[in-house]
Parts: sequence; structure tokens; C-alpha cells
Amino acid sequence: MAIPDGTLYHDGPHSAGSPADVFDDHTVNTEHAGDAINFGSAVVLKDGEAVTASQGPIYGIALKRTYVDAADLTEESINNDKWKAGETLGVAREGTWWVPISEDVNRGDNATVDANGKFKPAGSSDKIVGMFLSDGDKGSTATVQIRVQIEAGVSTNSSTTPSQPSNNSTDNSTSGKK
Repeated sequence: MAIPDGTLYHDGPHSAGSPADVFDDHTVNTEHAGDAINFGSAVVLKDGEAVTASQGPIYGIALKRTYVDAADLTEESINNDKWKAGETLGVAREGTWWVPISEDVNRGDNATVDANGKFKPAGSSDKIVGMFLSDGDKGSTATVQIRVQIEAGVSTNSSTTPSQPSNNSTDNSTSGKK
């Protein structure tokens, strides 16, 4: 028998760091935490480890763990759980995810990151890191869609000279004329 009211079990926002829809495509990398990271926070890589981002661009979103790391299963221990330095965590690089928000957001707003790694609507001078796909109230969660792009100049290992020709202009004529 089907449940007649879909809100009987859950009608509020989901927890930060959870996928918005498990059937959507998403990409997740595995990283090590360089410091304490809240679930759903934006992260960047620093010295090869994930740390909380304070602005865009971002490396991705810290996913929620599937268990509670606490001695007692209390509401307080659940709410205060986070990734600890040295732990291995999943970092979402693409997809739609529930994230913590520091301001009210509306569906369709461009998203950026505040100084604490939470998401907020992007202002005119902010680096856009995604788009909100749901409304949300300050202090709660909302869904944000990200597709992390690699930007020119962000890798310290990049060469300034391209390894490939800058264009594909080759002469394929068979007439021998140029």
C-alpha cells in the first residue's frame, strides 16, 4: 500500500552534503581533510588536502558521512558532527547537492561562497560557483547545482607554453597550391 501523503516522513529541507536526487548524474572525488570541514561546505585544495573555502572558485562540496562519529547518538552529537583533519571524505565536483546557506536564496539565483564555506546568492563582484535549484531560508539548506570548471592559471603545475598547437590550421589541399 502506498503512503497517501508524501510529507508524512519528511517535508523539510534535507541535510547538507546529501545529493538532491540520487538518480541524477554526479561526480565525486576522494580527498583527505586538511582541517575540520562541515558537511555540505565548499572546499578548495591546499597543500594537497581539502579545506573549507572562503570564496570562489571552489574545488567542490564536502559530502555528508553515512554514519555519526560520536559516542552517543544524540541530536547534539549529530548536529555537531563534521569531517576531522586527516579523515578521508567525498568531494562532489558535479551534480545537484543540498548545501548550507548563509542568506535567503531563490531558485535560479547564482551561487557563491561566504567566508565560512556556506553558500549564498552571488553579488556582481562574486565568483559564481553554481546555481540554486530551490528556495531556502537563511541558516537552512537549499539545492545547488555545480559543474566545477578548471580555470586557466589555477594550477601551479601548468606550463605557460602549450603542449599542443594553438589551432588546427593544417593545409590538406591536394593541388599543391598554397
